Amino acid sequence: AFTAWFTTASPATYPALLNSVDLTTLPALMLQTAANFGLTSQDRIVPMVADAAGGATITTNLSAAAGLLEVANTFPDVIGNLAGLIGNMRNAILTVSPIHPGPYTIPTLLRCVSSFRGFIAVGLQGTILTSPDGETWTKQNSDTDANLYDLIYGAGQLVVVGQNGTILTSQNGINWISRAFGFGGDFRGITYSEGQFIVVGTGGIIATSSDAITWIPKKSNSAYDLRGVTHGSIPTSTIPILAGETIASLELLIAVGANGTILASPDKGESWYPQTLSDGDAGALFTEVTYGSERFFATKEKLEILISQNGINWTARAQINYGYGTGTACLNGLFIHTSNNGYGVVRLFVSSDGITWTSRFYREIGTACGGTYANGLFVFVGGYGTACSTLISRDGIGWTYQVIGNFGYVHRVIYANMTP
Repeated sequence: AFTAWFTTASPATYPALLNSVDLTTLPALMLQTAANFGLTSQDRIVPMVADAAGGATITTNLSAAAGLLEVANTFPDVIGNLAGLIGNMRNAILTVSPIHPGPYTIPTLLRCVSSFRGFIAVGLQGTILTSPDGETWTKQNSDTDANLYDLIYGAGQLVVVGQNGTILTSQNGINWISRAFGFGGDFRGITYSEGQFIVVGTGGIIATSSDAITWIPKKSNSAYDLRGVTHGSIPTSTIPILAGETIASLELLIAVGANGTILASPDKGESWYPQTLSDGDAGALFTEVTYGSERFFATKEKLEILISQNGINWTARAQINYGYGTGTACLNGLFIHTSNNGYGVVRLFVSSDGITWTSRFYREIGTACGGTYANGLFVFVGGYGTACSTLISRDGIGWTYQVIGNFGYVHRVIYANMTP
């Protein structure tokens, strides 16, 4: 569930802001902020106060106690109370006086942070779903009807990308802010690496941002639609021009897309270099790219997965003899690939090495793509018509299919731990 943390920072952290916050305002602040975040009685409120400086005078009163009682009545799952708050303020001079209620001030800064820990999925018509356990899902208000294609968690925030240049950000999974970019095409993939968000999309668009607010377009050297992007560490010994360098490894970005497009960037997305493929792969549509076990895996729409250790030399090593590939993921030491036959029948394949694959699921469920692993659970998402569905497994061998609501087709799912 969602948790609202209401804390006071250490006075030493904010030396210029030590004079004006009244402890008696805490209950009203908690209720107002909870309302702003859309919290309900099912959510948790945690009041916390850091140590006060020696000699500080802390005074509370009956109205503050009544205010905290109102918080407790509104949110049954309240951790901490007024006495607990005061008890945590060691080395302070404490005065509790119902007869002379004050108000008095405390030299500290009140702030509030909303946190979330769980699964987040995105899909058609602005669908954003959250789940604490991968089984029970809640639809959140994205304030857009654009199709959402991918998401990432980085730098303390969630970033979602989609149709018509849509970029949404959130720090709690509930409240979402649109970040205008001015691009009319679709963003199909996003990743986060070395302090940078990188998005890719139609017409070869690539843009980077350090904060997910201000985006800078980059020259991709490709006019073809890009469908996915990822990053991974490669040994410099595998790249002839870097062999003998003092650095042992390099963080490489890989983007893939239509007409056999595979692009590599060794410099945080500043420069992109097209890679040469064999004739049989030159016109292929790559639907996704992932990284695992020190290798990149590019999923072709039809039958094959290309594998590379350095992002330059690509080999067709895996044959998936079923339909159209929708995605490949490396999760908890397993490679998992999803395909559909174009008529709603989905197959899920599992491999320990990314080369030899075993079919583990076969059923008419529409489509499935986009998966993650957390808390001992593999979770893949998809849909059929208006029905949104998941495939769940504890071991990667036995899979359970579940329709989770009429939310429409869902493209991607990740797990995020946004606890401060």
